Amino acid sequence: MNIPDKELIGKRFFKKRNTYKKQAVVQQKVSNMLAEMIHDHSDSYTNMLEIGCGVGFLTDFILSKCSIEKFYANDITGYLIDDLTKIIESHSCPSSEFVWGDAEEIPFPPQLNAIVSSSTFQWFHDIPSFIVKTYEALNKDGYFAFSTYGPNNFIEIKKINNYGLRYLTLAQLKALLKPYFEIISAEEWTEKLYFKDPYDVLKHIQATGVNSISNHHSYFGKKNIEQFIRSYNRFFTEDDKVYLTYHPIIITAKKK
Repeated sequence: MNIPDKELIGKRFFKKRNTYKKQAVVQQKVSNMLAEMIHDHSDSYTNMLEIGCGVGFLTDFILSKCSIEKFYANDITGYLIDDLTKIIESHSCPSSEFVWGDAEEIPFPPQLNAIVSSSTFQWFHDIPSFIVKTYEALNKDGYFAFSTYGPNNFIEIKKINNYGLRYLTLAQLKALLKPYFEIISAEEWTEKLYFKDPYDVLKHIQATGVNSISNHHSYFGKKNIEQFIRSYNRFFTEDDKVYLTYHPIIITAKKK
């Protein structure tokens, strides 16, 4: 498994932000589902922090569904401030504040009663420590809701190149949360996207910026591309199309 280069992640997501908005159909779907769960838990929040806002999928869905007195928007860099500002200003949010920086490192705002995040934690280096940090930052009975991805995410890439992120299982995440949080809901599923050929799979991965693991270029390097294409066509074809698997996980929890 590979350790994500977070600075590279920020730069590549900014560079691919327009194609990401068009191509990241699973991420957008997951953000909408998570926002619905956050709304179902409560339609009103005092102080909410969103970790890893990115292009603002979850930001937009949450602010359209929930009343939030103070909304804190976090991302690792300020590259996407213009996009996020437009989204926040399009909603009637009484107060908002940007909190830039690595969420694993920066101090959190005070008096939070909700911390939420979508499609971000798979990039983190130390999830157990971050869960403790979240627990300590939340008020009593504070709400923690997030989505991430499980071990079968992009399993096709891993099987061919043995290259990818270290994904935790749903059971592992629940075990890490259990000492600090009461789990309200926890679900997972796999979802296949179909493409004309393996080249389109690579274009999709690059367009969504999720090849941002490191500066290691053999993932899509010319040297291995022909072997990659042959293997992909051989093992991951259904009805004359190739597929790529996503493995979303959504968890909602309350501080004990």
